[in-house]
Amino acid sequence: QVRTQAVQDSSWSPQLSLMPPARKSLRSLTNAGERRLTRAGETAAVVIWASLLPLSLSFMAFLLRAPLSRRLQLRVRLGRWLMGLYVLWMATSDRHICRRGGRPWEWLRRGPLGIWKGFRSYFQANVVYDFDEDEAVFQDGSHIMGSHPHGIFSLSTWANIVFHKLVPLDYRIATIAQNFRIPFWRDLLLGLGFVDASRETLASLLRQGLSVAIVVGGAEEALDSRPGTNDLTLGARLGFVRLALEHGAALVPIFSFGENELFHQVVPNPPGSRLRELQQKGKDHLGFSMPLVVGRWGLPFPFRERLTTVVGRPLLVAKVEHPSLEDVLAVHSEYVRRLQDLYDRYVERYAPDAGGLVLRDSKL
Repeated sequence: QVRTQAVQDSSWSPQLSLMPPARKSLRSLTNAGERRLTRAGETAAVVIWASLLPLSLSFMAFLLRAPLSRRLQLRVRLGRWLMGLYVLWMATSDRHICRRGGRPWEWLRRGPLGIWKGFRSYFQANVVYDFDEDEAVFQDGSHIMGSHPHGIFSLSTWANIVFHKLVPLDYRIATIAQNFRIPFWRDLLLGLGFVDASRETLASLLRQGLSVAIVVGGAEEALDSRPGTNDLTLGARLGFVRLALEHGAALVPIFSFGENELFHQVVPNPPGSRLRELQQKGKDHLGFSMPLVVGRWGLPFPFRERLTTVVGRPLLVAKVEHPSLEDVLAVHSEYVRRLQDLYDRYVERYAPDAGGLVLRDSKL
């Protein structure tokens, strides 16, 4: 009835001709505003993640160095006493918590208020399985998941292995032991499912029937992380294969496309350069590397790049209590072949501009 009246009454025509575009414009503005808010929330989630370690260090420094003013004297002294008891507990009864499987809190991995969903959305993080998800490829027993590449901060590991249930296994994520010497930060990592990457800890977890995820390239590989390249420190990394043989744990090759696109290294640091030598010495003394990187806004903040993690089929490994070097090299060769095949079949789809896979040697 309204449409008929408008056709007969010419005074309604201009209003009718303007209404649909106005509604469309309003809808577009609303959607654009929602997208901006969503993107801001995603960025905020990454900022919060990046602030957790500095906040832990700052709070500890405050308790230790805060001036004892009259107003804060009692509170600071109480805080220092509590801090001392906490460090004592951390160094004694809680010292070997990693070997006992840590203490993962599922609610923390899911993320309070959905914060980790925002973190994953920032990178458009997704997981691709090189098999049908209905297939029962993960059998009973322990698995060692090899994650490649390391990148600068292993953000694909955080997005798709820590903040996302990657596989139907009870698994922990290995990281350097130095992380567990930092009060408060260590408890956050333990709650997220991290354990230290020592051989003793990993062997203990495998004996308990748990699985572990290892970023195989480690700090050494981080120094080779730059856009358009996929240089893996893998050629002489045999320790994780030996562990798999000793415990009969299946090996799961995993490759994340986009990891090396998140940062640019400020200064070239090819092997043999003066900078690389300094970085190498720092890594040998500290246990972690210090790449000089820049990202979004000219800061060491990651670019918005898609992270796609491809999970390969598990490589079943027969248990050998005392594997020989030949046993280790044979399984390592098959693992590398499967990882290379996984990369070759998915690179055109998820990283068409990336170079080939380059395997580098390093100290065992």
